Amino acid sequence: MQNVFTKIKLLISLSRLNKPIGIWLLLFPCMFALGISAQGLISLHPIYLIAFFIGATAMRSFGCVYNDFVDRKLDRQVERTKTRPLASGQISSFTGLLLLFFWGLMGFWILMHFDPFTISLGLSSLLLVALYPFMKRWTWWPQAFLGITFNWGVLMGWSAVKEEITLPTLTLYAACFFWTLGYDTIYGHQDKEDDIRIGVKSTALLWKDKTKPFLIICYGLCWFLMVTTGLLTMQTLLYFVACLFVLCHFIWQIRFVDLSNPTSCLKVFKSNFIVGCIMTIAVSGY
Repeated sequence: MQNVFTKIKLLISLSRLNKPIGIWLLLFPCMFALGISAQGLISLHPIYLIAFFIGATAMRSFGCVYNDFVDRKLDRQVERTKTRPLASGQISSFTGLLLLFFWGLMGFWILMHFDPFTISLGLSSLLLVALYPFMKRWTWWPQAFLGITFNWGVLMGWSAVKEEITLPTLTLYAACFFWTLGYDTIYGHQDKEDDIRIGVKSTALLWKDKTKPFLIICYGLCWFLMVTTGLLTMQTLLYFVACLFVLCHFIWQIRFVDLSNPTSCLKVFKSNFIVGCIMTIAVSGY
């Protein structure tokens, strides 16, 4: 029985269910799109929220298992990731593939409940997911590719309500792209020494000591595009007050993150949960 519990714990770890910040950061852009397109989350049937929560959980877990499978040899050389189940050999590659199939099937089952346009958008994201783990081998901008991939839920959330993509959809998508580019660059500073040693690339290594000016650009564009989206969709005063709070939080992140300290980087990265909560409340419709 102990072996069974140990195996379950390892599968949870491989799926990152024990680290839910990634699920939330994948889900929040979906919530923004649903709330804005429906003129308030409260106007939606709860099944939308349930479906996107399950879908975000399934696809984030799918992405983590796939990423760990592709990177298992690299992860063994990185201090932060060498104890991951696939990298350490605690779970076999075959078991990892079975878990990958399970999460993929779960995500596909959820996707099939939407309209044809949203289904086609969801299926098209699989190519992005498949390519993402290789970006750090090919380009200095894997965080940008993550931004393109990770925020696909904006397009899907909007299309699930409206069955179309409009200009505000694209400004919101771009806002979330720059948000991800910023926070994942901070996250990347945790591994920069190991990344240099094993030869993988990141925006953290590209910008080095100029990362904070780069974050000002990323978060500044995110904020500007969030406000633009609000103006285009005639959001309430609450939305723009929330944007002001988000701006203050972005300033706090840039000012207080210590990019030479992995603990500080992780703490500031996780604080983006606050950004997501603020903007979700802003589009709730209350």
